[in-house]
Amino acid sequence: MQWSSARDNGLPGSAWLAQVSAKSNVPVHAVLTTVIIVALISLINIGSCAALNAINSLGGISILATYLIVVGCYIWNRATHAKPPRGEWNRYGFVIAVVGWGSVFPVFFFLLWPLSNHPDAVSMNWAIAMNGGIMVIASAWYVVRGRTLYQPPVSKVKDYA
Repeated sequence: MQWSSARDNGLPGSAWLAQVSAKSNVPVHAVLTTVIIVALISLINIGSCAALNAINSLGGISILATYLIVVGCYIWNRATHAKPPRGEWNRYGFVIAVVGWGSVFPVFFFLLWPLSNHPDAVSMNWAIAMNGGIMVIASAWYVVRGRTLYQPPVSKVKDYA
């Protein structure tokens, strides 16, 4: 995923991360960067279990937030004006999307809360603060640099209907 985002100029350092080795046909820079980041994150457990739990919670809410955003955009688009592309499953797609979104949202909402009534620094769920920080950093990068560089994959497709 890191390589494909870099290929589309969606990350800082995309030119370096998107390089594919001519010898092995593998994006070595993207793979090594991912391995190093995961290894560094795994070392957090040595210093603080609370920090590792916060990062694990962040992963869960980030995946669910991504789902909610994408499916929410689909629901909004279908409800306001767009005709669905032709296909057998598209007649049920809107209903499936609404049911899916409605079942994931409560899980997402409650994952943001602390585990106890009166949390201290260790038992506090820091995932919401971390997610907010990442969203601010990602939005700032997009406004400053990404919107001029990033080419969404759908812009490369000529006719997908």
